[in-house]
Amino acid sequence: MKFSKGMFVLATSLAFAGVAKADDAAPAAAAPAAAAPAAAAPAASAPGVAAENKSGIQSLIPGAYSSVELRHTTFRNMLDKKVTYDAVNESIRPTIGTTLLDGKIDTSFTWIFRHNAGSAAVYKNDFYNDSFLTAIDSDKGGSLKLEAFTYQNPTGTSEDGTGRFAESDISLNFESPTSWELPTAAGKLGLYVFSQAIGVAMTDGQDQPKDEVARHSHKSADALGLKDTDGDTAKTRRRQPQLFNVDYVSAYIKPAPVPGLKLSLGSEFDQYWTAHYDEQVLDSGESRTQTTGYNVYRGVITKMGVSYKINDKLTVINQLRQYLNGFYASRVDGPRWENRLMLSATVL
Repeated sequence: MKFSKGMFVLATSLAFAGVAKADDAAPAAAAPAAAAPAAAAPAASAPGVAAENKSGIQSLIPGAYSSVELRHTTFRNMLDKKVTYDAVNESIRPTIGTTLLDGKIDTSFTWIFRHNAGSAAVYKNDFYNDSFLTAIDSDKGGSLKLEAFTYQNPTGTSEDGTGRFAESDISLNFESPTSWELPTAAGKLGLYVFSQAIGVAMTDGQDQPKDEVARHSHKSADALGLKDTDGDTAKTRRRQPQLFNVDYVSAYIKPAPVPGLKLSLGSEFDQYWTAHYDEQVLDSGESRTQTTGYNVYRGVITKMGVSYKINDKLTVINQLRQYLNGFYASRVDGPRWENRLMLSATVL
């Protein structure tokens, strides 16, 4: 089962931004994205801080937070054992957000201003909003959250070079993170384990041509049974719910001689259940698609990271990712390697 070219990177970056945020929460966030970058964690004000010590925005909106990330990204795309091309870009990613009701509600907005290597254009239309309502939050049992997520890339040139992409979902997420840390003479040794189950109810109910159906299903049009050649006639009335499961384990060390430095190595195991569509020709002659079941996709992302926390506001991160189809079964045809070099700055 082959993944449509480029979608593995975008899907995992966006749908599982929470994993990236949790993995890099100490000391920084390193996501999407998609796609799409993860929003920096809100900076909570310490109890008793006087209003005059807060920024003007935080005086008006106590839960407000903001951050900005500078990122250099390299995608290495491969077919079998041959390198097909490298996609390189630089981006600036400002985020603003706020928390309400002691953190039970969190909403953030992120813009991506991106420049692709070899082009003079600066793309400014990439944008996403992520909102959470935490229904249950337990240190021992995990958390249950309702999420509303919207991502738009109307420019026609997505980050990994695969074309325009749009997503608007409502999902129910269960997250269960666990960590252990052991102080030693050489530094702190740690193990981080994260499990996440996501049920996504697709909210886009408009007719969609077959290429859009394929993108939202994260499958090629041929794999979905959409074999008409004009590219416009195969449509579906509704995108079906999807299920995702993410399990992540990471080992890390914080060397004592270099405070703020962190070295990590981890693997993320992903499973997707996505709707399978078959094309049908109606009596009117119009071609539409109907769901006939679900496909199961499995993949692994290996992450090798180095981060250095300069101070409470600035962190430098480099993360190298390798993408595989199946549980170490085969390689991805498309973006197989990704390197992210990031400077993350907390503004509020």
